Amino acid sequence: MINRIRSKFGKNVFFAPWDCPLSGIEPLFFIGLLEVQDIRFFLGAKDAIYVVTIPRRSVFRLIDETHLGTLMNVLTEAETEQPLGKNEVWNRKTWKVWGTPFLKELGSLVFIDYPKKDQFQYLILTEDESPEFVCYSPKIDVYQSRNGNEIMERLFEEDMRTRKQKELGCGI
Repeated sequence: MINRIRSKFGKNVFFAPWDCPLSGIEPLFFIGLLEVQDIRFFLGAKDAIYVVTIPRRSVFRLIDETHLGTLMNVLTEAETEQPLGKNEVWNRKTWKVWGTPFLKELGSLVFIDYPKKDQFQYLILTEDESPEFVCYSPKIDVYQSRNGNEIMERLFEEDMRTRKQKELGCGI
C-alpha cells in the first residue's frame, strides 16, 4: 500500500507521491486534450511529449492556477514533523490525493466498484492547466519528439480507425 500523508487541510484528506515517468519532469506544460476512443492528455517537456491515457468514461477536469492554489494547500499542509514545502511539492509533478472537495463533489457513484483505499484522484502539476482525474491505472507513453501537433494528429487518426472498426464490427 502507498504511504499516505495526512493533510491538515481537511478531515480525511491524504496525499502520496505517484511514481511514474512524469514525476520529476521540469518544466512540464499542458499541450492539449484528445477525447475520441479514450481520453488523452498531452504534456510537453524539454525533449519529449508525454501522453497520459485514461478510459473514456473516466472523470477528469483541468484546473487552472486558481484551483491549483487550493490543491497546493492540501499538499503542503501535512501532519508530519517536517511538512513539505511548496518547492518540494512543485518539483514532484505527480500525486495521488484522497478526500478532496473534487472527490466529494463526485459522490459515491463514481467509486461504486472501487475499494476504499482506491478512492483517490491523480493529479499532474504543470506550468499552466493541470489535469486531475479518477481511473484505475492511467497509461503513460513517451514520444521523443517535440512536435505535439504531429503526435496528436497521428493518435487522432488511430483512434478514428479503431472507432470505425468497432462500429463496423457491431453492424452499425
